[in-house]
Amino acid sequence: MVRNGIIRPLLAYQFPGRDVPMPYFRRRFRENFDRKVEAETIEVAQRTGVKVPKAWAHDRVGIPMPETTEEVLEPSLDAFGGTLTEGFSAA
Repeated sequence: MVRNGIIRPLLAYQFPGRDVPMPYFRRRFRENFDRKVEAETIEVAQRTGVKVPKAWAHDRVGIPMPETTEEVLEPSLDAFGGTLTEGFSAA
């Protein structure tokens, strides 16, 4: 419908009398998902040894990859639910 109803007339107007290949039109649907659940899933996968591509993970949680000159936030200890000394004894 979009190709024949919109794109074809635009091509005929832009290139009158010429046989121009018609481009394909495909809608991309963004699936709805909970970014917090997605972030937790990525964290669990990473902790269990699953190799998670950085660019994919950034895309899934909606955070762009940082530019090389940008400052980035460092992970806080609270984000991992503990402190550096938890589980260790001073011997």
